[in-house]
Amino acid sequence: MLRALGAKNHPATVTSIRWITDHMVRIDFQCDGILHQAGEKPSAWIRAWFPDLTHPSKMHQRGYTLLDADPAAGTFGLAFLVHDPAGPASTWARSAEVGDELLMTRLGGDGHDVATAEDSPRGYLLMGDVASWPAFTTLIDAIPVGVPVRVVIEHSNDDDRVLPLPTRDGLVVDWVRSTPDRRALVDAIDAADDYRGWHTWVTAESKATRLAKKRLAQEHAQSKSTMHTQAYWMAGRAMGRTAEPESQRV
Repeated sequence: MLRALGAKNHPATVTSIRWITDHMVRIDFQCDGILHQAGEKPSAWIRAWFPDLTHPSKMHQRGYTLLDADPAAGTFGLAFLVHDPAGPASTWARSAEVGDELLMTRLGGDGHDVATAEDSPRGYLLMGDVASWPAFTTLIDAIPVGVPVRVVIEHSNDDDRVLPLPTRDGLVVDWVRSTPDRRALVDAIDAADDYRGWHTWVTAESKATRLAKKRLAQEHAQSKSTMHTQAYWMAGRAMGRTAEPESQRV
């Protein structure tokens, strides 16, 4: 489908690997032709292909936020959440070595513009889980100085809380423990909070995203023009495409 729409596969080579926590590993790549030469917007992302655990010719596609993208050099980092039970991407990341290659493609994933200081909203509310951490780092860096930012991150592991975020005045970070009912994020929106006039961002598990989106819309006047929501994953179900991609060097 992506190739029919003009997307091309690019081979990306692993250049370095750094474990940030026991459950998050940053892997840096060099890949010609996949980055926008004019630069990348906050939360820009690419798609990578990972081999099936039992049928290597079958590939699974997953999306990842670009970190520290350098279009001139063709370099960037991706952060992988390593978990059990492990899927194709988690399994690949756990055993990756410098020199390994992945096929990557791009169709969309251009990221989001952040308002200038003159046009900024009253503040930004970023809600998600550990899978959202890479996007949050790029967004926080781009928000103008002086604009309040609240970040709410749902986590399951104690060491998740050491994942670094940019430091800035007016930044409030709340780590909330995951719950089986997926209500950790929505319950972090206190009745005394007022997010009218803010821009909000909710990217988490499907049900968690839906619950937070509903409350922000009903009680804080959030709409499509002020709120970005996207389910990054769904409990008990794999997300992403499956295919047998053909390498195409550009």
